[in-house]
Amino acid sequence: MAVREGAWDCPYCGATRNRGPEKFCGGCGSPRGPEVKFYLPEDARVVDDARELEKARAGPNWTCEFCSGDNAGWNKFCTGCGSAREAGVARDVVTHHGQAPSNAEEATRAAAAAPSSSPETSAPTDPPRPTRRKACGLCLGGCGILLFLLALLAGFLSCTHSEKLELVGAHWDRTIAIEKQVTVREQAWSDQLPSGARELSRHREVRSHRQVQIGSETRTRTVQREVQDGTERVKVGSRDLGNGYFEDVYEDRPTYRTVQEEETWQEPVYRQEPVYDTRVTYEVERWKEVRRARAAGEGTRPEWPETKLAGSEREGPRTEEYVLQLRGRDGKLRQHKIQDAATFQAFQVGQTCPARLNRLGVITELKP
Repeated sequence: MAVREGAWDCPYCGATRNRGPEKFCGGCGSPRGPEVKFYLPEDARVVDDARELEKARAGPNWTCEFCSGDNAGWNKFCTGCGSAREAGVARDVVTHHGQAPSNAEEATRAAAAAPSSSPETSAPTDPPRPTRRKACGLCLGGCGILLFLLALLAGFLSCTHSEKLELVGAHWDRTIAIEKQVTVREQAWSDQLPSGARELSRHREVRSHRQVQIGSETRTRTVQREVQDGTERVKVGSRDLGNGYFEDVYEDRPTYRTVQEEETWQEPVYRQEPVYDTRVTYEVERWKEVRRARAAGEGTRPEWPETKLAGSEREGPRTEEYVLQLRGRDGKLRQHKIQDAATFQAFQVGQTCPARLNRLGVITELKP
């Protein structure tokens, strides 16, 4: 694994890219200090000297607890006061997956976010394998244009204006269905006979079908699958060794190849088998509409028609329709339907009604 020389920026004079192993700023001579973070420039030098590599792998620098001296990893005692290394605090060894921080600001953020680790315990985790997503750009573009046009149309129709309309006519239409009990002949399955049915005859009939397996057939198809054919060494990040040097982090990843294989399976074969049941012919009394009573007229005072029921008849469902005719300042006649009789009766022919119309001239709101 390659070792590269990192860098650090001086917090006192602002000098940048001091050599990572140097403990004093080349610009002002200030000590580096334990709070200064190392970073790895994009053009960082690869260390190939054996003695320098030995220093890089000697362990992280440590800070003396008594005199705050900055000591190299191989020093067992503080070079400032002679205190033992065991009483000092070692710098964190941090593994950065992906691109290592390339400046002091990135290094500070990365150090705050990443947990500390030691060379012995640090191990790169498997990065998530990228997920391939396919999208139909043409389809998405077409949907976007359609939604835009619909929104434009909705906005156009939602724009309304106020106008006074003259009520020049009103029409109403009311009907009542007249029903009578009649005897009807029907058929139903034996478990679905209605109440009051008088059975006339029975016969067997196919009600449904069911699938019955009668064997199987051997089928063959060509399938593709991924087979591991080896591994490859992949750089996945860098490790801040805590002494001004960075070490490349690698991991072994499996490589795959696609193979085609013939696959056979047994496919069941079925036949449709009829299921018989009892079909019943019967008579039953039903209420049937035999005629309608209708009343229609002009004005806003609707009336229900006279039904004049016979002895075996009854009133059935009722229907009603109310339509107003109005004239605007443009002279055009417009129709407006009213849903209930009470609202319809609140209008009077000849009066002026406040209304709201959309861009197409359709009445969206009308008040008496």
